[in-house]
Formats: sequence, structure tokens, C-alpha cells
Amino acid sequence: MGRAVVLGASIAGMLAARVLADHAEEVLLIDPDGDPTGPEPRPGVPQGGQVHALLPAG
Repeated sequence: MGRAVVLGASIAGMLAARVLADHAEEVLLIDPDGDPTGPEPRPGVPQGGQVHALLPAG
């Protein structure tokens, strides 16, 4: 396999990219949110802020 494309860099997307790396010469990961700059929730994940809100309260 020459090139594999994975859409979305979630945990599932990263796992898929890792598995494809054993079979493809190149793996391209495309994510609309870009790289995170800190511990803030990602814009494309509506439930992303829930864990961050619960941690200080715990």
C-alpha cells in the first residue's frame, strides 16, 4: 500500500494511523482542529469540556 489517509486525529484515528503504519509507506492524518496548544477542550468535541470541569471539583 502506498499512502493511507486517516480523517480525524481522535484516539480512534491515532490508533488507526498506527495500525496502518505497518502496512502503508506513508500515513497522512487530517484533523480540522489542528494541534492543541494546551489543556483546553478541542472545538470539534462537544463533550470535551466536561472532564475539565469535573477535575477541579473532585
